[in-house]
Amino acid sequence: MIQFEITESPDQDVVGDYHLFKNEIYLGTLLTDIIIKDPEIRKSHAFIEVVENVLLFHPQKDVPFYLLNGKRALTIRKLKAGDVVQMGQTKIKIIGFSFSANQTRKEILDNKLQQFMNQQDARLDVIEKLGQLMK
Repeated sequence: MIQFEITESPDQDVVGDYHLFKNEIYLGTLLTDIIIKDPEIRKSHAFIEVVENVLLFHPQKDVPFYLLNGKRALTIRKLKAGDVVQMGQTKIKIIGFSFSANQTRKEILDNKLQQFMNQQDARLDVIEKLGQLMK
């Protein structure tokens, strides 16, 4: 799962938070996971990939450069929570990530729910009651 926020873009339709249950996310203007209408972004501009416990940003061959935390970058770079990648006029802030080991979205959500329930949080009673009502 990759979590990020597009904080700025000439394409206001893409500004917002993203929680994608994939290990690879393609970014560009055409036939990608997230289509961004930014005049400085190419059809297939870059992809973000989780490899075990590392998050990587891959610019495509024809991309001359991008900015990582305001500094010019030309090659694949490791990312961490809080990093900001700028492609053209579009800024992407990394929130977090985890390797999905071929899990389905349902399996990931079930695991997160189980972790939440194991915390013995006060909200657990509400969840259990809602579960009973839904049966």
